[in-house]
Amino acid sequence: MSQSAKVLIVDDEELIRLNLRMLLEDLGYCVVEAADGREGLDVFDREGPDLILADLRMPVMDGLSMIARLREKSTETPVIVVSGTGTVGDAIDSIRLGAWDYVIKPVEDAKAFEVVIERTLEKARLMKENRLYREHLEELVRERTEELRKANDELELRHQEVSRLKDMLADDNRYLYNELRSVSGDEIIGSDFGLKAVMRMVQQVAPLDSPVLLQGETGTGKEVIANAIHYSSPRKEGPFIKVNCGAIPDTLLDSELFGHEKGAFTGAISQKRGRFERANKGTIFLDEIGELPAQAQVRLLRVLQEKEIERVGGTISIPVDIRVISATNRNLQEMVNSGRFREDLWFRLNVFPIMIPPLRQRREDISALVHHFMERKSKELKLTGRPVLAPGALDRLMAYDWPGNVRELENLIERSLIQSRGDMLSFETLSAMPVSGDHVGVRDSGRNRTVLSLEEINAQHISKALEMAGGKINGPGGAAQILGLHPNTLRSRMIKLGIPYGRKSGSLFREPKIRR
Repeated sequence: MSQSAKVLIVDDEELIRLNLRMLLEDLGYCVVEAADGREGLDVFDREGPDLILADLRMPVMDGLSMIARLREKSTETPVIVVSGTGTVGDAIDSIRLGAWDYVIKPVEDAKAFEVVIERTLEKARLMKENRLYREHLEELVRERTEELRKANDELELRHQEVSRLKDMLADDNRYLYNELRSVSGDEIIGSDFGLKAVMRMVQQVAPLDSPVLLQGETGTGKEVIANAIHYSSPRKEGPFIKVNCGAIPDTLLDSELFGHEKGAFTGAISQKRGRFERANKGTIFLDEIGELPAQAQVRLLRVLQEKEIERVGGTISIPVDIRVISATNRNLQEMVNSGRFREDLWFRLNVFPIMIPPLRQRREDISALVHHFMERKSKELKLTGRPVLAPGALDRLMAYDWPGNVRELENLIERSLIQSRGDMLSFETLSAMPVSGDHVGVRDSGRNRTVLSLEEINAQHISKALEMAGGKINGPGGAAQILGLHPNTLRSRMIKLGIPYGRKSGSLFREPKIRR
């Protein structure tokens, strides 16, 4: 305690007060006085001393009464009894009431008295610091307790929100699963007829984790079969991630498939999970697998072999538990022989191949598909009346070869519903086209008519679609949409059939010359 501490002397003898004042002031203390206990209480309230020196025998109010009253006001200010007439009992009583020490007066050993005062003030200082520290700790505990309570309340709210979202997700998944049943399992249109063999193979492979390769022309329903495999498998509660390998630019392919770390390249402002990582515990469907570039084929082979991926810019191998279903409309065996597709990757993907027949090879499904699409598209288009087929319409559909397969049939139904305005659906746009002199057909001498080759029929049909689209290939109303084909697939067929497009087209709708 600094020696500028304030000391209150309470004694009815003026000479004693003077002697104590002189002694204390010589020691550097600030001194205030009172002549009895009641005056001492008043001075205490007014001056707030750090130490009290009190006599026991005083008029008006004695020392013991004053000490008792002080303890009602403050438990910290130390009191030293300085008395020459008290007994041992008085000393005991004063200590019991709260006095800190007892000194016999007159004070003859100034040094010893100084030690008593300094020791008492130091003890008081330590006790005050301890109290303040304890109060500070208690306040911190209260604050932290309140923070933890609020955090716990917030955590509980978040937990409830997460639980609610999980319930919503589970409900959405159940709804989605029920919706997907219309395009999966035994509810696939044609599962009892043209796709019966395909569905038998689906039932065989669905419970396993073996890779499946779906082969067939564009528009035959490879994605529908992939859905059926996934949602009939033990992985049906897991994710079903679809990847169109031909629609992702080469520069973004690695990032899309395997993800990237923050800062892996310009524009990578945050970490991103790739399609394989998101498909963990589920199925990944690699559509148009034949369009995969050579370098991506190497990385895909490693994923299939090691069951792990590395994000772009990362160094940690991330294990993935996935089932791979791939699909293509190209002849992968021929691509392997020509060096355009890795043989080892083909072996990995071709564990369980399923060939999906084109619609022209399962004409028995056309009637069911037509009525299915009529009902579904009517709901999507919010049509009030029930659409009706015109006489001969179904025969016209059955006679057509459907180069765009089921997708082309679906598009035709939707387009006809939009154009019919409530009339019967006749599909007159599928009527046979006239044969020009440039076309060399096969003469059926028995019936005296020309039978066109399949390439000629396809060329005429594509040209008709181009005419309807005003020469446009891409976008809404384009020939690709009319035919139910990917624009790149349509262009490839046009090149093969010798149908010009773009600046090469000249007269856009002239009769195509078939390459022979």
